[in-house]
Amino acid sequence: MGPTFLASAKEAIFDHGAGMLLAARIVITSGMGNSTTGLDKLNGPIPISELNLDKNYACYFYPRQMQQQPKPDNEFSTGKGTFIICLIMPEDEKDNFRAFERLMERTIVPHLDNFDFSQSISGEVPSALREEFSKYLNQIYEDLNSLLRYASQYEGGSLFDIGLLASLPDELEFTAKKLIMNPKGTLETEIADKSALKSLYQAGLVEREDRDGKIWIIPR
Repeated sequence: MGPTFLASAKEAIFDHGAGMLLAARIVITSGMGNSTTGLDKLNGPIPISELNLDKNYACYFYPRQMQQQPKPDNEFSTGKGTFIICLIMPEDEKDNFRAFERLMERTIVPHLDNFDFSQSISGEVPSALREEFSKYLNQIYEDLNSLLRYASQYEGGSLFDIGLLASLPDELEFTAKKLIMNPKGTLETEIADKSALKSLYQAGLVEREDRDGKIWIIPR
């Protein structure tokens, strides 16, 4: 069933009707349903023509499998489906986003488990759940804006560059200096300032590595 527009961040540039058109556009343009678009990866950008605004827009989209409760007394209902997170930008700025595709993807991914459809019936999403999803979209929106602010400033940089290290804001420099003392990695649980760590990660200055179920932070 669907596609259905569910929720948007607070800075949304379209209403529910335009959102429904956008949902249909992404499914058709991407070839979704023909197995031509990969799940769990950032796709795009693709143009959006449905928005009746003063400029043209484009969007990235990230599809992930979802699971709902099958419809009662319906033997053909499996509850399986797909939900899609969209990132919309003015089309004349899309080239500026290309350099940050990898960072945008890894900023979105940690939020995706919050979008839990498992207690809803196939083809139905209650209004309370939509409001909850809007809250999570706002968090993604804020994180992406923070990412673009830091990444554009420190793009291609390294914490081992003394000049860059000295240019970091005080709230980031302290954590960065501790991290470069262990170039092979520091356990995430041992890093006290999680806010600074998040900013360094968004800037692409550290990597996260899973080693036997434990997350290590590697300075770049």
